[in-house]
Amino acid sequence: MKIPIDIDGLLTNFLQNLKGLCYYFVMKNVEILAPVGNFESLEAAIGCGADAVYLGLDELNARANIQNFNIQNIGDVIARAHLFGVKVYITLNILISDAQMEGVLKVVETLLQLKVDAFIVQDLGLAFCIKQKFPNAVLHASTQMGICNLEGARFLEKLGFSRVVLARETGLDEIERIHKNCNIEIEFFVQGALCVSYSGNCYISAINADASGNRGKCKQFCRLPYTLQAGQFEKKGYLLSAKDFCMLEKLETLAEAGVVSFKIEGRARRAGYVAAATAVYRQAIDAYEANKQPKFDVAAGKEILKKAFNRGDFISGYFEDTKILDSNIQGHRGVAIGKVLNVSFGKRFNVVRLKCNHKLVRGDGLKFILDGKEICSIGVNDVKEISKGIFEITTTAKVKKDCDVNLTLDVQNEEKLLKKQRKIDVFCKFYANVGKTPALSLRDKNSNVQVLIESEEPCDKAKTMPTSVEEVKEQLCKGSEMFELHFEKIELENVFLRKAQLNQMRRVAFEKLKEEIVKKYEEANIFPFVESNASLQVFEEKKQKQQILLFSDLKQLQAVPKENCKLVYCPEQFERAKVKEVCNALEGNEVFLSLPIYAGEKDTTLFKQILSDNESLGIYANNYYALNLAKGRKVIASNNLNVFNSFSVLALFEMGVKDIVVSIETDGNIQNCGANLFELCCYKPVQMNFVHCPFKEHFASTCKACKFKKGVIYQMQNGAKLLLERTKAISCNFQLCSLVPLPKRFDKFSEAKYLF
Repeated sequence: MKIPIDIDGLLTNFLQNLKGLCYYFVMKNVEILAPVGNFESLEAAIGCGADAVYLGLDELNARANIQNFNIQNIGDVIARAHLFGVKVYITLNILISDAQMEGVLKVVETLLQLKVDAFIVQDLGLAFCIKQKFPNAVLHASTQMGICNLEGARFLEKLGFSRVVLARETGLDEIERIHKNCNIEIEFFVQGALCVSYSGNCYISAINADASGNRGKCKQFCRLPYTLQAGQFEKKGYLLSAKDFCMLEKLETLAEAGVVSFKIEGRARRAGYVAAATAVYRQAIDAYEANKQPKFDVAAGKEILKKAFNRGDFISGYFEDTKILDSNIQGHRGVAIGKVLNVSFGKRFNVVRLKCNHKLVRGDGLKFILDGKEICSIGVNDVKEISKGIFEITTTAKVKKDCDVNLTLDVQNEEKLLKKQRKIDVFCKFYANVGKTPALSLRDKNSNVQVLIESEEPCDKAKTMPTSVEEVKEQLCKGSEMFELHFEKIELENVFLRKAQLNQMRRVAFEKLKEEIVKKYEEANIFPFVESNASLQVFEEKKQKQQILLFSDLKQLQAVPKENCKLVYCPEQFERAKVKEVCNALEGNEVFLSLPIYAGEKDTTLFKQILSDNESLGIYANNYYALNLAKGRKVIASNNLNVFNSFSVLALFEMGVKDIVVSIETDGNIQNCGANLFELCCYKPVQMNFVHCPFKEHFASTCKACKFKKGVIYQMQNGAKLLLERTKAISCNFQLCSLVPLPKRFDKFSEAKYLF
């Protein structure tokens, strides 16, 4: 009898297994990088499965408003993480002043000696100094550097960066392009808050509150309400408040594209959030490693993430043509669990009856929403279940009937996650013979590190009851919460052992084992400390004062003297013929083309074509990718490169950049190091830079039916107005500009100003 063979079924099964096996090999080496703002978050990240953590010291990081760590306790943090094979990245991701540089480099030296794994850096001058003084230091480029394409990644690779944290605005095709065409590692945000402005190029907090986001002092103006005005059209709400990132459904895609580190945002969030986010992404990746085919429930994972923190029901960033803003609710939205049935108002307290699909307990958090608008948020205190799914809570909040009820804190699940601990598997052998000193051998399963401890006291022969195997196990297991002991052998020869003796042996053995595990990790993973004798002195050379004039139309130059001026053409729309026309009209003058902050592959292709058409055209660089496109051309470094100190000037000057517009946030104490320094002193200074399209968000626009129009105003709560402008290549860049000029502050700098 012939048994029929289902060829199609076998082939389908084979292809599914092959696909799962491919994902397995791609995913097994991907790193989960967790945010850590304090010791509780550190334990949560380690316990829930992080491969690496990133954290800041005091005020030397972009989250200066949280607890952070310091140079006195960071050694314990590094050792604790390395014990479990967890890498530690230090976030030195702010702009550094000249006065700070020496002190920061001393901190870097100390951290290198403590065996930190890498530094996340924004400031070009700091990166330059670290590489000059400590050539073995591992540098990761902060997302604040704004790298969004291959050209920018190649620029960093030449500078000695080993990894780039890509801008959130970077498209999937560009991630693949970077991975295939250079050797720099790619780190990408997969979870957490999304800055509405291009990271590193948001100046609204600095201009309006003298609190630089690039110095860790962001006041989150993007989370405030605004009024949008366009002729007769008006809209109010949280018009700049972006939803949270969640890439849980895109992990395979990201890993295949070349991302090696999945980064979770949230150093300012509570430990419960860190635990939940780390645990969910750990489970998602382990589904591949354990089964070779994904068996992870994405919907359930997103539910956990939404309860931990959820602004706007999540988006997959800029990968899909979707709205990124949540204009109605600014903060944590949670997950919908029910509705308010009725409210009984009292003199002091109100009794709210709810119908919920979640069993409410004391400590849960709730948010009440009516017609899409937040009414109030409360913590559950007094609660009782009237019948199945019907609860009564007591509160002082003015809750309204028919409100939707969202759960913003599942206290029981959070407590469960925070109790999770990572264990180190240890194989144990114990020997105790009469007249000889007892010996305890411990071997770490993962690293194969082994230690042997002998007591100073020899074993006495038992007079009555000898010590049992169970008693030895009991004492050796005490105080070993981080270890999972596996007893390979216990040899006892009719001896009596004091508990204090066993406890002392255990303590000494565990401490020695921890030290040896950390030592082996650091020997295998950390470059040896090397300090060079490179000079980091800067010098100042008097330069002839010039002027930079930025224009968008030739008419703006008609009444302006052009002698001793560098002319920067800032097209509202990039067209090859138009740029050629401008260059021809200004022949004999130094002309530079302003390249926008964000650019994808199609944009950079267009820019290369324009530059090829005009051999003498210089580049006004608003992003590092533009420096890579220069190839021998004259370059002006824009204020958007955030040149904040003399060392950034020196680094750029050594690259051949002779003209630099300093950061609008600098204190002006910068030496020119041979370069020409300019201050942006102009009408309509840019406060925010967008890649998302406000016309899609607020006017139902599409790229095929673009509704772009000039004259759109965002009004702040204090009445100040910001003008929305657009720069279009293949992609669009948007800017929110002040209608008040920046004052000139530094007489020693030349002036750069817009004529429009």
